[in-house]
Amino acid sequence: MGSDGAGPYTAPDWASIAPGEIRLLDDGGPQTVDPNGGDPAVGATFNPLGATACSAAPGAEEPGTANYELPAAPAGGYTVMGAATVIANINLPGDNSQIAARLVDVSPDGTTKTLVERGLWRPRKQGPQVFQLFANGWKVEEGHVLRLELLPRDAAQKTPGGFLSNYGRPSNGQQAATIDNVDLRVPELPRASRLSARLKVRRHSFEADLYYPLLALTTNGRVRAWIFAQVFTGQAERMITFADHVNHGYLGLAFQ
Repeated sequence: MGSDGAGPYTAPDWASIAPGEIRLLDDGGPQTVDPNGGDPAVGATFNPLGATACSAAPGAEEPGTANYELPAAPAGGYTVMGAATVIANINLPGDNSQIAARLVDVSPDGTTKTLVERGLWRPRKQGPQVFQLFANGWKVEEGHVLRLELLPRDAAQKTPGGFLSNYGRPSNGQQAATIDNVDLRVPELPRASRLSARLKVRRHSFEADLYYPLLALTTNGRVRAWIFAQVFTGQAERMITFADHVNHGYLGLAFQ
């Protein structure tokens, strides 16, 4: 199992507390989040009202869900610090569905998983979408694997109701969602051996966890660029254009 990361950690602002980033670009083809997917028993284990949200649950991928795994943590592990960001194409036929996201720490033998971060997202019917999970600080020990799980609900039951049984209320009329082109970005405390190189790269890269989407620019119905605002202490201090993120291309246009 991981740990709380041996903090506390302090920084002058939110942007500088986690200058590192671990990134997963998935090219394994579309996955489907089935409206009946997920394991209610895991939802019950991770229910915060039951005082068991930090308990370990069975580590297997839950049926009818979309799953994305980072490589196993190297020697010495690493520390997640902040809110994981998910950028993905999401397509579904209706308006009433939700996507429940969990970031879990899977044991080296794959038998157990521990909740690290979670969040709920009400997706548009189709197209590229960006959302974040609730932030946390967590030490991923050597050999452990971080997995992003996308589910139809984060609950101990599959039907609406049962308010105290669920982290989030199941949606009425949940429908199947197809997920592809997933770009997962996990902020981390820099490891000493990687600090210098990572700081050099960050000057020229888009950090999704520090930016908030304002506007999508389209050509023939396809998103070609996102306009994001970087926010510090409640003020937008910088704007940046993230060009054609479906192809993971970057446009180095930034202005104060």
